[in-house]
Amino acid sequence: MSRADIKRAAFDASADESYRGRMSLRYRMSIIILIILGLNALTLSGWYGFVIKERVTEDFSVMQADADATVWSIGETASLSENPYDFLRAEAQRIDANLILRNLEGETLLSLPQSKQKSIWIRASALAEIDGQPCIIEISKGIDLRSFAANAQARSLIWVEIIIICIILLIVSCVVYMLYIRPVEDLDEAVRGYKHGLRPISTDRSDEIGKLQNSFVDLMQDLDEEKSKQSRIIASISHDIKTPLTSVMGYAERIKKGGLSEERAARYVDTIYQKSLAIRDLINEFDDYISCNMRSQYNPMLLTTRDLCSMIESEYRDELASSGVSVSIENRAEEVRIVADISQLRRVFGNIFGNSLKHMENEVKRIEVLLLPKHNALEISVIDNGTGVGEDKLQKIFEPLYTSDVGRSVAGLGLAICKEIVEGHGGKISARNNSYGGLTVVINLPISH
Repeated sequence: MSRADIKRAAFDASADESYRGRMSLRYRMSIIILIILGLNALTLSGWYGFVIKERVTEDFSVMQADADATVWSIGETASLSENPYDFLRAEAQRIDANLILRNLEGETLLSLPQSKQKSIWIRASALAEIDGQPCIIEISKGIDLRSFAANAQARSLIWVEIIIICIILLIVSCVVYMLYIRPVEDLDEAVRGYKHGLRPISTDRSDEIGKLQNSFVDLMQDLDEEKSKQSRIIASISHDIKTPLTSVMGYAERIKKGGLSEERAARYVDTIYQKSLAIRDLINEFDDYISCNMRSQYNPMLLTTRDLCSMIESEYRDELASSGVSVSIENRAEEVRIVADISQLRRVFGNIFGNSLKHMENEVKRIEVLLLPKHNALEISVIDNGTGVGEDKLQKIFEPLYTSDVGRSVAGLGLAICKEIVEGHGGKISARNNSYGGLTVVINLPISH
């Protein structure tokens, strides 16, 4: 699983929660289609019921009367015919109708299918005496759709349907253009305008188009913030390197000119060495930050809180003890599991512990690690009794190259690296001052179910 996959899963969960219950385009289009079908059905029903129903009924009555007269005539003639079966076959073929001859007991004496499958049928029956026994003659005459379409009432219904469809298509086209196509065109224009310095604005729409536009606005804001952050990083690195480098060049020039005592020359060399170490530390820290940002693949595995506690215990207890710091670890989330890269979490805790060590002035130095389950996250608190941070600076300590230590010539990247790693795992990191007077760093990582 890549870092991008982890971030994408966290984003999808947040997006689902944010847009849950809001009507999406697919539902809106489904409702529009149902409304169109309903209006079409109502209009056709109204046209049929109030305009052409009586005339259609009259037309069918005429066709039914013709069918009744035809079957009565066939029955009369068949009763007088010497060969009634041949006569019935000839008549069925002539009128292109299905003909069935049954006796009064319901037994079929003759079945003559002639017409093909039709949509509309006219049926009629009549009594006849065939070979000295009473029988019933039934005919079924189909009405071809082309013949039906030639009917004046049918043509009027077809024209009404065509007009309704044209009006609906015109209205729907205008609505779709104004509500959906035009906003997409505006968004495309905003994307192209951003290249020329025009900032896009967010929208109150709650469907996919509104979500897309607001996501684009958020992306542009993130890009602007990233550009601003990169500019600050470059300016800070330039300043932090330029200051010691100027001193190195100055002392080196003095040594190069000669005429210095051995003691002063040795002091200058030592100063050059210390300044070089400061530059090296800054470059190494910056290299760690860059590598953390450029890392596209994590090696996540399923971890329990016991695994985390064991890692902290084995990695840092002795190291911190050698610096005079006592460490206590309290695990109140023993059943919780997370998916994370253990090597990256090791860097997170190492940087947090290192930051705490730099700001401890008490004789008794203490760090506490507390693990708690919070909703769908594992909350890890690292609590120290150091000097803490001003309330106005708490939100800035995770920014690259920011330091709350005014006496430090080179700003740090340790907590910025922690933020990149934690957010790369789909989590959050924050800080607050505690009752000991020190700093509490809180990490929230998603729980694996």
